[in-house]
Amino acid sequence: MRTPVEPVWSRPAGCLLLALAAAGACAPGSPGLEEDLRAIEALNQHDVDAVLSSDVDALISQWTDDFVVITQGSIVRGRDANAALMEPAREMASQLEPLEHVLDFEETIVAGDYAFQWGTVRSSSRARASGEVFSGGRKLMRILQRQPDGSWKMHRTMAVPDPGGE
Repeated sequence: MRTPVEPVWSRPAGCLLLALAAAGACAPGSPGLEEDLRAIEALNQHDVDAVLSSDVDALISQWTDDFVVITQGSIVRGRDANAALMEPAREMASQLEPLEHVLDFEETIVAGDYAFQWGTVRSSSRARASGEVFSGGRKLMRILQRQPDGSWKMHRTMAVPDPGGE
């Protein structure tokens, strides 16, 4: 998983983000960029581990209460509404063996209590009964939110199919 980091202030849009987040980013005692990036990497690894272990509760634990997912056909608002959509995954967990879940973020920008990531995710699993392998990829954009304990959670996620990522 690569996560190249470019300082937010090096791009015009980043300057705007930096200005909007300045109060939080410049507050005394704010964590440094390296600490933030380690915590964000921990979230990403937690996500991979949760998928590979088919742990739906661990996936849900990564979301803020007002988590929003935007896909090609819908917008789902709130942790509870998104968790309800995960219920079929609990049933499928016994039928599928996860083989791979790779997050490849091209960029991570930290601006105060929010971080922005974009890249791709590629996953594959095998049907336990037939041995058939299913795989797919998605283009992914995330907005993360820093929690009071310094950890990060997924706050907004947008994903669309990536036919070239299979």
